[in-house]
Amino acid sequence: MTDLTMPQIAERMFGTPLLVEPAKAAVIARAFAPRLLGTAAEVHVSSAVSPADSGGTEKRAGSILHEGMSEHLKERRAGFIRHGPVAVIEVVGSLVRRGSWLGQSSGMTSYEGLRGQLKAAAADPEVKAIALEFDTPGGEAAGAFELGDLVREIRETKPVYGFCAEYAYSAGYALASQCNYLTVTEFGGAGSIGVIMMHVEYSDHLKKEGVTVNIIRAGQQKAKGNSVEPLPDELREEWQSESEAMRVQFAQLVGKGRGDRFDMAAALKTEAKAYSGTEAVRLGLADRVADPKKAFDAMVASIVATGAWDGTVPVPAAKVTNRSSGCTTGAQTPHAQKEADMPDQVKEPEAQGVTGETKAGEGKTSTASPTAAETSALKCDAAAITKAVARAGLSAEFAAELISSNATQEQASDAIIDKLADKKAGADGGDIVNEARVVHDGVDRMKAGMSKALLKKAGVSGGEANEFSSMSLREMARHTLQVRGLDMRFGGVQQLVGAAFVPTMAGGLHSTSDFGEVLADVANKSMLMAYQEAEETFEQFTKRTTLTDFKPTKRVGTGLFPDLSEVGEAGEFKYGTMGDFGETIALLTYGKLFAITRQAIINDDLGAFTTVPMKAGRAAKRKIGDLVFAVLNANAAMSDGTALFHADHNNLASSGAAPSETTIDAALVAMAAQSPRGTDADSSATLNIQPKYLISGYTHRSAVLAALMSEKTPDTTGSKSQMRYNTVYQAAEPIFDNRVAGNAWYMAADPMTFDTIEVAYLDGVTEPYIDQQDGWTVDGTEFKVREDVGVKATAWEGLYKNAGS
Repeated sequence: MTDLTMPQIAERMFGTPLLVEPAKAAVIARAFAPRLLGTAAEVHVSSAVSPADSGGTEKRAGSILHEGMSEHLKERRAGFIRHGPVAVIEVVGSLVRRGSWLGQSSGMTSYEGLRGQLKAAAADPEVKAIALEFDTPGGEAAGAFELGDLVREIRETKPVYGFCAEYAYSAGYALASQCNYLTVTEFGGAGSIGVIMMHVEYSDHLKKEGVTVNIIRAGQQKAKGNSVEPLPDELREEWQSESEAMRVQFAQLVGKGRGDRFDMAAALKTEAKAYSGTEAVRLGLADRVADPKKAFDAMVASIVATGAWDGTVPVPAAKVTNRSSGCTTGAQTPHAQKEADMPDQVKEPEAQGVTGETKAGEGKTSTASPTAAETSALKCDAAAITKAVARAGLSAEFAAELISSNATQEQASDAIIDKLADKKAGADGGDIVNEARVVHDGVDRMKAGMSKALLKKAGVSGGEANEFSSMSLREMARHTLQVRGLDMRFGGVQQLVGAAFVPTMAGGLHSTSDFGEVLADVANKSMLMAYQEAEETFEQFTKRTTLTDFKPTKRVGTGLFPDLSEVGEAGEFKYGTMGDFGETIALLTYGKLFAITRQAIINDDLGAFTTVPMKAGRAAKRKIGDLVFAVLNANAAMSDGTALFHADHNNLASSGAAPSETTIDAALVAMAAQSPRGTDADSSATLNIQPKYLISGYTHRSAVLAALMSEKTPDTTGSKSQMRYNTVYQAAEPIFDNRVAGNAWYMAADPMTFDTIEVAYLDGVTEPYIDQQDGWTVDGTEFKVREDVGVKATAWEGLYKNAGS
């Protein structure tokens, strides 16, 4: 590394938050700390870790304040590799800020360089998609979140696809999670959603060497966290708090990028674990396990053919032999069908006597070996021809014939047109081409384009500017009829809008409303966005589960395993017995109707199917919160016939009082002393439950914060007032919600450790549904918002109540 001095390296590595996989951090510490200290002595590294983390170069730094690099690259249309219509950008090695280079340098990639490359690719009109290749353990926190936001912003106008060549951890995953679609190798990895800070301290070493370092400060905070003094406890706690806050921000970023595939709550629950490729896909951190090269080739072919990619990678991948088109690997080439009734099983075509390869863009053969670029182009041509033949409804044999004859894309297009003309005329003895297929494809593209245009206008995620952006709602309604071959030019606007919802009014043979489907799609996405972004407190202290039907289901709990008994020499081992207990939970359906009138369409009122569904989405999530707090407030009987909070359950304070050190300590003692339910053998055991949350209304906000967040508290027992340690400092995380009834307050255990309150969803689907009522009445159409959810307290041991005062 010739461009960074040792002090600069130290500044990057120690005493600053890092989004890096922990094993990599340990390697950094062991490798560089002795060099930075100028000694080979053993170095002990202390880290402030979020619990989530237990698991050509220029010398001038890149500027954060101006976009000089981005503008330079955009003007020159440079800074990335172009593969057909796809820009390829590598995200490799350790990620650092304030670097002005492009690509990898000395094992590092700079955020500023990546920013410039991304903006240049986004601005290039010939680039239709961006591919990010990941192979990184992570890096510095500063700059990672801002770059992640940029990736998500760019994907609103151009798709961004991520390919993990090996792994994308921590800061690398912060960027990867913002891609439209992310593939990972089977034995690669993704995740490590957490923060780590390292502090090196060598005062003991200096003392052994007889070296004394004197720190003269003007200001107590000056030189805090230096390497020649022990790390103060208060600074360690400050760094720990900073790490925790940054971890939450990290999880929020992941939730914004992955959406319902892997939300913020799921990101936090990973506790920064680094997952293998298969596990990452199963959990939702990534979308597909695939060979990155094959996935990339499939993506390029799809972009060439359709302008988008749905993540499809042919499995098993078709092979192209040396006897065919000259492509030696990977292109998704169809071959002659093995059996007519088994179209998915293919075999290699027979040799066509082709000895050379066809250069991209030429129609004649050459005996010269292809260059790497030519071979790559051939792969793209093969995949593009395959896609075009399939979209035309022609056979796989025909695609194989075109590819084996070394046809270019242009020649293949002409051949496809001729083939369609022959089929339509019946010249080849085949069926007449079904023109409805062409209409169907056009209708699908129209509906998708209209939905995206309306989402963009409404400011909803997933929208894009396109040819429909300039249309009003009534113009879109007319266009949906015209695509179907229906003409409403001579009808009034009322008749036009009515016919768009009931095509039979315009003489159409189909009853499904394309225009209604567009509005329903926009309404649904608007509702889901509002639902996902709605902030609710219940998600923190409840457990999310799945039910597959509406039948009452018993949640069975099990007592502790009995104490182990002494077994003498040649003695007999005896079976232990465990008692069980359970509560019953069942799903219920909640919903509302809302209508969109013809007048709203005629008035071009976007709010009718964006703002209203957004409010419905927020209401759906609020309803679940209401159900959860109703469980706390109602204090209904449990399976034993006793109220959830009751003296017999040892989870109700004997007298109500405001939250304080004394009353919170009493709650801690009571929860720790809870006994397991089960056999008599368990009766002497205790569960030692530690609460994680204190739940209160805003009435007690000041008292709760004073009790839980103050490390010191006044001690008035002596002759004069002094400070003493607060015994319940950070004993629980405060949650404030005005749905807590009266002056009561509660303590709750971690729902992932102890049963508390369960929120169950039908088939695990947390979001509400929107259904559109069939048909269009005189005045409007109706939408139904519904959600299937069940809420129940499944155990009392992990909950505690104080009635307050």
